[in-house]
Amino acid sequence: PEGGCYYHKHVVAKVSGKDLSKIERTEEATLEWARKRAHIAVVQGTFFNRRAPKPGRDERLFATLEKRERQFLPKSADDLYFAVVSARRADNESGLQNICMVEARLRAAGAKPV
Repeated sequence: PEGGCYYHKHVVAKVSGKDLSKIERTEEATLEWARKRAHIAVVQGTFFNRRAPKPGRDERLFATLEKRERQFLPKSADDLYFAVVSARRADNESGLQNICMVEARLRAAGAKPV
C-alpha cells in the first residue's frame, strides 16, 4: 500500500513484520507459483516477465519470398487460418515461460485463440 519496493529478504521481513526464515521453497511450491504467473501472463498477453511483446515487421518476412511464392498469399488477413502445435512443457518453470512467450507473440500479432 505504501508503494515500497524491496529486494532483500531481511528488509522484506522487517517491513512486513513476518518471519521469512520458515518459508520453504519446494519444487512443488515453485511450480505452483510459476503456473499462477503463467496464467496471469497469458491473460494479460505478456511474456512471463510481464513485458509486452513487440511484433516484427511483415515486410521482413515477405522480402524473403520469391515472386511465385507471393502469389499464394491471401488477399486479406481474414482469409488466413493457421494452427500452432507446440511441444512446450507445463511441468516446469522454463516450459511455462516459453508457453507465455509463444502466446504473447501470437496475441500481439493479432491472433486469437479458439
